[in-house]
Amino acid sequence: MILETYDKELHDKTLRHEGYEDGYNKGSADGYSKGSADGYSKGTTDGYLEGITAGISNLISTLQELHLSREKTLAKILEKYDLSAEDAENYMSKYWKV
Repeated sequence: MILETYDKELHDKTLRHEGYEDGYNKGSADGYSKGSADGYSKGTTDGYLEGITAGISNLISTLQELHLSREKTLAKILEKYDLSAEDAENYMSKYWKV
């Protein structure tokens, strides 16, 4: 009786559909995990650099308003931030208002 109701096409179609759903769900989960990890990594890195840049810019502006010399301001940047002399000078060139 069982063999009389067996439909090979329906069986193959069901297997393909199950395989498709399994692959889709795994791909979707993997894609979400990777996208989430990439977004978190980029967000923390970009956010960190933006924060450092904003902090340095504000420090330069504040010290300039307090009439500290360019040299003393540069020294303060080097003291407060872990920067090379070249990077600190680049920030000074960018944010020091003449």
